[in-house]
Amino acid sequence: MGNRKNKSRSQKRKFIGNRYTERTKTLDVPTVSEQKLKTTSVSFEKIPSKDDKMSGNRIFDVEILHSVFSLCCPSCLSVNLQLTEDSIFGLSSGMTLKCKKCMFVYAFQSTRKANKMNDINLQFVWGMRIIGKEAIHLRRNCVPV
Repeated sequence: MGNRKNKSRSQKRKFIGNRYTERTKTLDVPTVSEQKLKTTSVSFEKIPSKDDKMSGNRIFDVEILHSVFSLCCPSCLSVNLQLTEDSIFGLSSGMTLKCKKCMFVYAFQSTRKANKMNDINLQFVWGMRIIGKEAIHLRRNCVPV
């Protein structure tokens, strides 16, 4: 209980390293990530022209789409087309194009369907799972702004 005779034993010895292993010099070998970045680098040489076919998903403002559909009706040639959103399926929505004068009605989905499910919803869930996000993050990102 009083004085300790050997104070050197009371202190813990710090680890300095294994003196029996050889130190190797770091080589300038590119990592796999660097190689992938070099092979998948974006080239700005090929800019799509107006002749290229458009494909893929886009996020757009419905008001802008509504102004585009305010053109003329294909059956009666009047300028009374109305775009309405019938239902929402995650990121996809069902829309109907109606003419106010005649009985022209055209219903469509904003995205393609794959196995009775909307393609954009499948891609969104797959992308969120890849980056490690859970279902709560999916709901937060799909909340309308």
